[in-house]
Amino acid sequence: LPRGSASFVDTKGHLFEAEIAAIASAGITRGTNPPRNDRFSPDAPVTRGQAAAFLNRALKLPPGPRRFEDCRGHTFEDDIAALASAGIARGVNPPANTLFEPDRPLTRAQMAALLHRALA
Repeated sequence: LPRGSASFVDTKGHLFEAEIAAIASAGITRGTNPPRNDRFSPDAPVTRGQAAAFLNRALKLPPGPRRFEDCRGHTFEDDIAALASAGIARGVNPPANTLFEPDRPLTRAQMAALLHRALA
């Protein structure tokens, strides 16, 4: 990604300020305090729903019909559905895979699996 010009009030001087600016300028991330969205919360953990939104925006996936039971009405429902329909996201309760747990933190292993499927 090219360097970005977007900035958040809580990323000035942060170790990853440039990377955050780049993904914000590319439309991959937004702030964590809508509707102002002037904060990024750079040291907060990422939820599974937020990770789905990052990936969906980065990959520009088409909307998908697949829905998890625990995502109906969730802020990131459409992002999660797009990833699931593309075969990138799976449920957390195999073999049924009916739950996604969008508000739980994402583990490094889960992130690796999502990235592997996205890039495969």
